[in-house]
Amino acid sequence: SIESATTEATCEAAGYTTYTAKYESYTATKEADLVEALGHSYGAPEWLWSNDYQSATATFICTVCGDIAVLTATEGNGLTITGTAATCEEPSIIIHTAAVIFNGKPYTDTWADPTAAYGHIWRLDQNGWKYMRDANGVYIATATFYCERDGEHTCVIVAEQVNNPVNIEEGKGYLVIEKTDATCTTEGDTTYSAHVKLNGKNYEYSFTVPHEALGHLWGELVAVSGTANANHMHTRYCVRDNCGVEDESAIENFPVTWTSDVHPETCETDGYTIHTCNCGYTYQESGNEATGHAWVAGEWTWYKDVEGNLHAVLTFTCETCDETLTLAADIFEAVGLAATCEEDGYNAWIAELIINAADKLHENDKFYEPVSMFSANISTADFTSEHTEKLQATGHSWGAWVHDGAVAGRNHTHTRICENDSTHTETNDCIFDEGIITPPTCMESGYTTYTCLDCDFSYKANEVEAINHVWQWKYGKTANGEHEHWLECGVCYEVDAASKKTHALQSHTVPSNCVTAGYTLYTCDVCAFSDMTTLPIADHIWIVNTAIGNEGWTWNAVGENGYTATLHLMCNGGCEGTHEEVATVKSVTTEPTCEADGYITYTAAVKSATYGIYSATMTVEGESALGHVYGEPTWSWSDDYRTVIAIFNCTERGCQHSVTVNATVTSAPSEEVENATVYTATVVFEGHTYTSIRTVDNIAGSFTPIWLVSFFIGLTAVSFILVVIFAKKRPQ
Repeated sequence: SIESATTEATCEAAGYTTYTAKYESYTATKEADLVEALGHSYGAPEWLWSNDYQSATATFICTVCGDIAVLTATEGNGLTITGTAATCEEPSIIIHTAAVIFNGKPYTDTWADPTAAYGHIWRLDQNGWKYMRDANGVYIATATFYCERDGEHTCVIVAEQVNNPVNIEEGKGYLVIEKTDATCTTEGDTTYSAHVKLNGKNYEYSFTVPHEALGHLWGELVAVSGTANANHMHTRYCVRDNCGVEDESAIENFPVTWTSDVHPETCETDGYTIHTCNCGYTYQESGNEATGHAWVAGEWTWYKDVEGNLHAVLTFTCETCDETLTLAADIFEAVGLAATCEEDGYNAWIAELIINAADKLHENDKFYEPVSMFSANISTADFTSEHTEKLQATGHSWGAWVHDGAVAGRNHTHTRICENDSTHTETNDCIFDEGIITPPTCMESGYTTYTCLDCDFSYKANEVEAINHVWQWKYGKTANGEHEHWLECGVCYEVDAASKKTHALQSHTVPSNCVTAGYTLYTCDVCAFSDMTTLPIADHIWIVNTAIGNEGWTWNAVGENGYTATLHLMCNGGCEGTHEEVATVKSVTTEPTCEADGYITYTAAVKSATYGIYSATMTVEGESALGHVYGEPTWSWSDDYRTVIAIFNCTERGCQHSVTVNATVTSAPSEEVENATVYTATVVFEGHTYTSIRTVDNIAGSFTPIWLVSFFIGLTAVSFILVVIFAKKRPQ
């Protein structure tokens, strides 16, 4: 008989089957059916860092058999340390990176050691202040702080001009200019006071510029009250505000001097003389009476109004003053000459103007005496004028060109007759266009039609054979109102029934605003169909107009401790409209604490169904901060005892404020406890030194069990071996 036993393959040993042949007292064995070793299957490593982070070990464990492989990275052999030192503004982060290569694959692990930025120590001296004007000519002041740690670090705060001192916000400032105006006889001055605030501390710098007295500014000479005409007198006064002093030497320095402007009489006006004092005062003295006009007839003028009506006027001129008078005449038609096709004609009119000596002549709301037009014994004057207008020859009024019926093709002629005179005729050759192509259809041949440009006679040529269908997408509505598209031949308009389908619509929406209505555009992905639905115009979108005041709020002081507030809104929906809402203002007083000044908080609130709900606060300085009183610190140690924090709590007035200070940690072997290290943490706070000491066993970290189970299969039974391996984990 033959028996077999199978030995399974492991990670390192091959598997096989042992065959045993037995015959009476004889036996023989043979191994066959070899199976190669499976090979180890290692997962991701477990990393363990040394206490000083100058080395790290990576432990790889086979997930099949539990085999363990350990690799170590040290500085110069897989361990790198990178980073930068902390500055005023930038923290430092020291990065420890361990790298190993196992079975041809790289593995890495990192540990970061952060240090916070130191922060600036700002200082301001007198040379750091500067005064100047901005682009709009408004005075501003700048305060330039420099950092004591790094002189290249600066902080510039601009103090803008305000009318009254205000509460300074952190990192901002203001400039107050107080001016005492000089007068005619007294001096004045201007004081510039700049105030800025940085890291909770206020800084101030001011200087004064003196101004000389202005002296009097004399005005123009003016008449003395109660003097007039030839008895006129004058004086002058200082015109500066609130002065008004009279110049007592004005009449001596500027005596009265007269100039006279004589205006002789004219046809229509009386003569007079205007007397003018050197101070500007004037009075008028009467002269001779008006003489009246002496009219003489001049030129006739013919014209047409906007409606085409003909008019004639005669212009008279005064021999004395050149004044003109234009009078309209009556118009009568005269005999003219009619125009023909080839010769000009004319129309004729006669204008007549009759004036009676007793009549008043009227033009432009003025009346004139016509007496100078007549001799002593004549009571009526008669004026006439003739006028003609040329009539252009009418020219021929040709009728339509008529085809003459000549031979075929392009050798045709046509004739036209003058409608004014039928004896006038004209015959020309037909002039044909470039031809209109009638393209071939799916069923019929194409051709070109040539047409005379004048008489419309036409003939066909250039025949082309019929072509196949040319399919194009079309669209429209079905009987039940649904949109659909189909393929239609662009030549014969035959429709492919199988192509008829409803549209595959895509939509694009442009939303409405408060000015313009939006819309939704529907387009088909297959054909050129599109449809648009108009959306209603949207309501206003009110937002705060941050360009006005302080983020859209303006505050006004009322009395000693009160304020009013106004919210400035603008529409962001497209119309750029504006609105102002007066807010309800409430105040809350906050008493000073150990480190914070007291202050009054004014809260402005607007609640409107139309414009929305808004609020804003403004803080006014109160009493100064009281200052902290700190007790002994509370110490907080990290798990690896390398980082320690000292926490100082304020013990006064129920403050409960705390300050956290990073301690300096030193270590040394313990002289009292074997295999132990003594860690000493030290901090200096408000001029006092505080320490804390910890003694720690050198066996750091904890152990984590890794369970491996191996299965061994024998000939008759299955047994289990449970192996427990402990691996040291790095501190967290």
